[in-house]
Amino acid sequence: LSTEYYSSYISDGTYQTNSASGITAGASSQANAENLERGLYDLAKNIFSTEDYSLQEGQVIGEDQTLTYLTAQSDENPDGLNPSGYESTTMDGFEPRYLNTIMEYNFVDQDGNIAGISIGLGMNYSDIFKTDSDSEEVEITSEERIEHGKQMAETIVSDIRENEDYADTPIHVAIFENEASGDLGGGTFSTDAVSSSGNSFGDWSTYNQDFVVYGVDDAPNEEDTVAFTRFRDQIQSFYPQLSGLSGVGYYQDNEQQNINIVINSQFDGYSEIIALSQQAI
Repeated sequence: LSTEYYSSYISDGTYQTNSASGITAGASSQANAENLERGLYDLAKNIFSTEDYSLQEGQVIGEDQTLTYLTAQSDENPDGLNPSGYESTTMDGFEPRYLNTIMEYNFVDQDGNIAGISIGLGMNYSDIFKTDSDSEEVEITSEERIEHGKQMAETIVSDIRENEDYADTPIHVAIFENEASGDLGGGTFSTDAVSSSGNSFGDWSTYNQDFVVYGVDDAPNEEDTVAFTRFRDQIQSFYPQLSGLSGVGYYQDNEQQNINIVINSQFDGYSEIIALSQQAI
């Protein structure tokens, strides 16, 4: 109930879910999905005050339009945001799908009107060219993700503005770069901007974020890895029957902001869990 979080907007006594939630152009990872959702929530707080607005899941773009956007462009789907080259039968003509998912939040004022929109564009780390006998992964550079993401942002905003209800509604768009599906840390947001009216955006902000999996990735500060390794060894020494212990640190501008530690245990006894928790703290 603190102002750290938005209050949820309830319409006619019902929480409104986003019909497009979970729709993706291709496979990704749970870490990417979680980072996209939580990261967009945090970025939106810089634009739309938690004290002035309630939050509801996206209702503006909708399921059908989301599917249209994510599907590769073709004669049957001229409004697709992903390139027609994805349907190529040859590697020379193949172009990967850059956009994998669209996350939307709406911000509702005290009169019950949507007074702000926040959209996260989840850009692919790579895509797969497939034939009947073979497949090949095609990686997408960060520069390509951002460039195509900004172009897609203009198209999406232009489409939303066609509805007079949102002609002057501030629309915040943030570009999220997925990591490979096997990356335990997941992707991060790299840039965002706001369109106050029309189809143009203000300046695009730049973010230097990273999720570091200790013991797998190189942390910006070596002492963070040393501290986590010491903690892990102490806990595993205390309970040698543990199935595993992992830690993911979140960094902004190479400074650790928080760390998420997961301890996998083979036991679930009440007193054992208490003892383990006390030792970890």
